Amino acid sequence: MVFRKFIVYGRMMPDNCVLGDVSMNSQRFVSIRIKLLSLLFICILVPFLVYWFFSYEYIKTSLDEEFVSQTTDTMRATGNSISDYVKLVDYTARGLYFNSEVMDILSEKEQSVSSYRLLQTESRIFDFLQTLYSSVPDASQIQLSAFNLKKSLLLQSDMQRYEKDHIYLSQERRFPCEPYHSYVTSAHMQSNYNFQELSGREFSLVFSLHMPIYQIPSVTDSLGEITIDIPISVLDSICAPLFKEKEYLCLVDGNGSYVYSSIPAEIATQTRNPVIQNILSSSLEPGVPLVLDTDSEDIVICSRILEDPVDWYLIKISPKAFVYEKASRFFHMMLYSFIIVTLAEILLIVITVIRFTAPIRKVTAYAEAVSAGDLDANMSSYITYTKNDEIGSLLITIRKMMYSIKNFIIHQYQLELANRTSELKALQAQINPHFIHNTLQCLATNALEGGNLPLYQSITALGQMMHYSMDTAHNLVPINDALHYIELYLKLQKLRFPNALETEFDISDEAGAMLIPKMTLQPLVENSIRHGNLLKLDNSRLTIRAFVEGNYLHLFVKDTGTGISAERLEELTRSLQQVKAAASSSDAETFVDALNRFSEERPASRTADIQSEQQLETDRENRYVSNNIGMRNVYQRLLLNYKNQCSMEISSDGKSGTVIHIQADYRMLEHH
Repeated sequence: MVFRKFIVYGRMMPDNCVLGDVSMNSQRFVSIRIKLLSLLFICILVPFLVYWFFSYEYIKTSLDEEFVSQTTDTMRATGNSISDYVKLVDYTARGLYFNSEVMDILSEKEQSVSSYRLLQTESRIFDFLQTLYSSVPDASQIQLSAFNLKKSLLLQSDMQRYEKDHIYLSQERRFPCEPYHSYVTSAHMQSNYNFQELSGREFSLVFSLHMPIYQIPSVTDSLGEITIDIPISVLDSICAPLFKEKEYLCLVDGNGSYVYSSIPAEIATQTRNPVIQNILSSSLEPGVPLVLDTDSEDIVICSRILEDPVDWYLIKISPKAFVYEKASRFFHMMLYSFIIVTLAEILLIVITVIRFTAPIRKVTAYAEAVSAGDLDANMSSYITYTKNDEIGSLLITIRKMMYSIKNFIIHQYQLELANRTSELKALQAQINPHFIHNTLQCLATNALEGGNLPLYQSITALGQMMHYSMDTAHNLVPINDALHYIELYLKLQKLRFPNALETEFDISDEAGAMLIPKMTLQPLVENSIRHGNLLKLDNSRLTIRAFVEGNYLHLFVKDTGTGISAERLEELTRSLQQVKAAASSSDAETFVDALNRFSEERPASRTADIQSEQQLETDRENRYVSNNIGMRNVYQRLLLNYKNQCSMEISSDGKSGTVIHIQADYRMLEHH
């Protein structure tokens, strides 16, 4: 049988009403496969991209710092090498002042020197120039102008000697340096110094060191000038370690003329580079390389070489793309590797996701069939899953759920029919309590008219008890009202038994106003009266205490009647624990079965009168056994109303009475 109407909150739901239609239809359906794959791709791509970005930036910064550090160190060393080499040439030229013989020759006048003596002096001067080559072997040629002798002497690197008269040599010549100092001319084509023999030769680029020669100690009497030409190739060998193919390096003097450049065409020309011109216009501290980021694409590092007789600027320009070339190659390789690995991962992920979501899609098809009204649909027709994992547990749970839904629908259908019958019977039975209540009123009136006040009070008490018990509109009552009902109950019980019963109600003001489920204390007091034999024993006492401690309400019912044996007490405690376990179970079927099992139990039979000590002992053994159902029902209702946040403990020494302690979190009752 297929039920096409479902019970929802106690009402029948029509076929055309589907829960969540509005909210579900307003959202576009997206397969869980797509969501899962998208999430996995994001989880793979985002961390990698973040890692790639920060790693790339970190490595770029590290390479930048390392490059700058290495370049500045190399540039400092290169600047020192250039300065040392120029100093070496300068000191070599200054060796002339330590050669007294040559100095004497240069001091002589041409008119006072004989032809023979002149030949000797020229030979001595060439010998001196030749000794200079031992200190500066890289020099291409050394030229000396003797003003007094009016001669120009030239010695080349191949030791070829050239000399000629030069009538225009004069001591009045002005030099661009202080006396006894040297000066350097930037890169230029090597000169032949007007020697006709050298007019047909090709000369290379050189820079020259010039040292004027003075008659010691005069600062005005100049004897001549010595010039040492150094090939630019010498600077090439010194600067070569400082730059690579894609980098730019130049050596510029203070006037903007190129002394050396990694671009040969620029040598011996005037610079027009704005970056270099800005550097020349600024005042740099000598010997300390300075890093200038004048362009976002280049790193510019410069160093000033200020050592007499030179004032040069060593400038290096490196493209950042070249500096980061290693990092780019590394990250390109890493990117390509990641793409290959990601493609393989995507393939594996797609296969895995399809494999794991296939059962879910089949279960979805089964659920759609059930939602369409086919409650008899067989899950095995849609999916067969034998693995013991979360999906297997889900399928087992769905099977149990469908079984429970079918049973629930049948039960609700039967309950609908039973309720209709119960309503009719309730209407028919309404006359009975009204008839009894009216009859008691008539009896009370007759007793009052006859002057029988005790009888009137007893009948009135019975009527109030009936009114309290038949009031089904209030399931929760204050503790003070429940105690009033117990007082009426005890008053009627004392009509049957003459023994005095001492009662004590110790109720705090806060506890007395608190609500408890109706008929909570009355069954416990009734147990003490009926099974504890309080009204049959002398000097018996019943105590009820109630107080609030923290978030908990505490109720104590203590009597001095016949106690409970250890075996019976253990059995009763175990029974209450079963009730607690059944109420705490998440399986509704377990709880219902437990209630049904407890309800089917029947109290054992017992005699009405007690006439011997043996009978009292029998009652002691059977106490609470015959009324376990009442105790369990009280505990069940407490658990339901306080949402399992309560406990019931029973203690007895087996001889001198029993104590029942109820502890409940009153906040749960307020939420309920």
